[in-house]
Amino acid sequence: MSSTREQKTDSWHIHLIHFFAALFPLIFGYSLELYRDILPCKLCLMQRTCFFVVLFSSSLGLLLHKKFIAFFSILFFAMCFMVALYNVALEWDWFGSIVVCQDSGGWLDNIFNKYNIPCNVPALEVLGISLAEINVVYCAIVVAVTSVIFLKNLKIGKKIENKSNFN
Repeated sequence: MSSTREQKTDSWHIHLIHFFAALFPLIFGYSLELYRDILPCKLCLMQRTCFFVVLFSSSLGLLLHKKFIAFFSILFFAMCFMVALYNVALEWDWFGSIVVCQDSGGWLDNIFNKYNIPCNVPALEVLGISLAEINVVYCAIVVAVTSVIFLKNLKIGKKIENKSNFN
């Protein structure tokens, strides 16, 4: 009985961390858009989509207490990290835009970016650090912390299962 309670508690912590970790950048991004008139680029909108998926999956995880949902949320935070890293690479001119930030004039451009905001120019910098750079660090910390908690949860679960098999 105690093993399921420990596993639920650990996955509950991961889902709660993911919920608030995804909610914060969404509130911050929309408040910048509404109150400062800073429009997001296509990569920012992709990151928002990842955050919405994490928000939904973590809400579902809080209700169901399933480990695979926590793993799914970690993967989407990792995707958000990669998109933010790509955005930083564009801002620092490491390479040119592949496909995502180029205007093709298609219907997908109307959905993702009707204002055609460039991805390689930071819209806002705080102490010389762009929002994409902040997001890289933010997502890396969230992925690292929740991955450690997730892996510890798996080890504890396996130890408890091994002890119960011997009894």
